[in-house]
Amino acid sequence: MLRKLLSGRMGMAAAVAAGLGVSSLAAPAADAALITLDVRLPGGGKSVVKNAGDASPVTVEVYAQVQNNDDNRANDGFLQSQWSMLSADSGLLGDMVAMTLNTNPPGFLSSTLSQAGTAQNLDVNATDNEVGGIDPGSSTGWIIANVGLAPQMSSGAGSGPTEFFLGTTTWTPEGVVAPGSSTSINAGLRQSISTASAGRTYKFTSDGTVYDVRWDGRTATGTFVTDAVGLGSPLVVSVVPEPAALGLLGVAGLAALRRRRPA
Repeated sequence: MLRKLLSGRMGMAAAVAAGLGVSSLAAPAADAALITLDVRLPGGGKSVVKNAGDASPVTVEVYAQVQNNDDNRANDGFLQSQWSMLSADSGLLGDMVAMTLNTNPPGFLSSTLSQAGTAQNLDVNATDNEVGGIDPGSSTGWIIANVGLAPQMSSGAGSGPTEFFLGTTTWTPEGVVAPGSSTSINAGLRQSISTASAGRTYKFTSDGTVYDVRWDGRTATGTFVTDAVGLGSPLVVSVVPEPAALGLLGVAGLAALRRRRPA
């Protein structure tokens, strides 16, 4: 699966336009994709640190970041994306639920053309649930954020990518929340190989240019658009070691220092 990970982002700026979930970030890297699906915590941030045994849920927000190189947000727009929500654990299993999408009212996504995705197991772990479809050739089960017939355009001016808030899900630990365990949460692109309309699942406008591409940047005619679609860096949930274990690490460190002292 294409998982182009871009460099970390700074937190969301305070300006949010017209109640549509449009905002500005710090300027993207020069090689940023034309549209990037970015996951983060409410209010910004990519890291959650839990204490052992803390099984409280984590809210995850998803944004579409459209590249804006002319400082004019009025010619940046969003029409459609299709993706899954995935987790890669290192001893910390958890379950996600279907998305709560930013549909109208009060949001801008079509409630009839969008779908929240199916919560089901999408990886090798036997118990945890991700959200999305199994067959990239079919839209069944995938998360779909769709505005409708015409893109939702932003407004105003500013530097950095133009953002569109797509919705939220929650990730809840399951089983034992063990010290030192962690998991990474990110979006996963639907990888349809068709260049037909149903396979071109990423539709948006950047700097006045309309893009209608599939996950790898192919258009209806098979033309390749470089760096069309990408993913932001993952959100990482980690569990700190127990205080007793930290104390033992400190004692071990002191012992190592003593052994290094010259006679």
